[in-house]
This record gives sequence, structure tokens and C-alpha cells, in this order.
Amino acid sequence: MADLQLRSLHRDDLDRVSGIESRITGHSRKGFLEKRFAAAAETPDGFIACTAALDGKLAGYAFARIQEGEFGATDAVAVLDVIGIDPDAQGKGIGKVLLDELERRMKARGIGTLRTQVDWGSPAMIRFFSSTAFLLAPVQILERDTSPLREDNHEPLSRDRVPARSMKEDDLAAVVRIDRKLTGRDRSAYYAAKLREMLMESGIRVSLGAEEDGFVV
Repeated sequence: MADLQLRSLHRDDLDRVSGIESRITGHSRKGFLEKRFAAAAETPDGFIACTAALDGKLAGYAFARIQEGEFGATDAVAVLDVIGIDPDAQGKGIGKVLLDELERRMKARGIGTLRTQVDWGSPAMIRFFSSTAFLLAPVQILERDTSPLREDNHEPLSRDRVPARSMKEDDLAAVVRIDRKLTGRDRSAYYAAKLREMLMESGIRVSLGAEEDGFVV
């Protein structure tokens, strides 16, 4: 598209992106997007984010996080976190152009795989990803029904015997030490990124550390 301009996503694009997201999803995701924008500004090497503009107005955006060491993998991959096209500009191929630009930037950084997730109940998104050469990945998504773990369940819990608490930033060294014992690898950078993601970007704190005699075990 000759009249389409591509550039990196900037922090001052937040309001425009948030407005488009609200039109697409029917609800505001500004809090989520604010955290993503802040994380990308603080650790630019951890993200690839670009926009497409028509007539000088932002019409679409794509946001990918770089993951290195996820599930024990040795190669870095890009994970498409957010992609959106202004409803008034949909159907013009902007989404494909954005994915091509992401791929170009990935290759410049030596990253050869782009992954994403899609809700099975979103046929439009499934069609879009299918039309842009995404394939089902050879991974398994595991789910666990947590409804039996209600607070009124008086069965003895492991937390009654082992102190468990929310993870903190200074737990990093202990996490890396335990992981090194289990895997034989030093994955300090990976866990530093995961801990930063958990502490800064998530509105829900569910990551835990278990202690014995005051030490994370």
C-alpha cells in the first residue's frame, strides 16, 4: 500500500491505540496497554512494536514480546501480544503489512519464530491468522479447574505447613539458583525478565515463593 506509513510505536500513541482497542473489543483496555507501553519503554530490547498510519493517522498497530528461555527453549521467539486495526480501515490488508514488518524486524535481530494465541470462539481472528500463514503450534495448553480451591474448603492445605508468600524482586537470585540445580543452565536473564513482567506488568499477583527457615526453596 503506497499510502501506508510504517514506524515504531511511541509512548504518545497510547491514547489512539487505546481508543482503537475500545472500538474493537467493546471495552477499555487502557490499564493493560499502559503497562505494556511502560515495559517497552523501559526494556526496548524485550519488545518489537510498530504502527501503520494512513493519511498521517494511526490506523493499526502490532506489539510483540521477545521471549528467550520460555519452557526451557534455547532460541528467542517473538510472541504477538496485541494487534489491532481501526474498524474504519479494516479489509485493506493493513494487518498483513504489520505482520510483514514485525517479521522484518525479527529477522534483523536473528529471531525466526512468531507465536500468538487466539480464542477458539473468535472465528474472525482465526481466519486472519490462518490467512497470514500461522499454523497450529506443537505445544499443549494445560488448564486446571480451580473452583474446588475456594476459601470455604477446610481441607488441610500445603500452605498450612510450608510458608508461601507473594514473590518479590529480591527473590531472583534464589529462583535462578534453584533453576540452575534443576536444569544445569544459568537462565538469569530469562528469570529477570519474567520477574519484571510479573511485578510491573500484571495487575494480578499470583506468583509465589515457598520458604523454609526463611530461605526460598
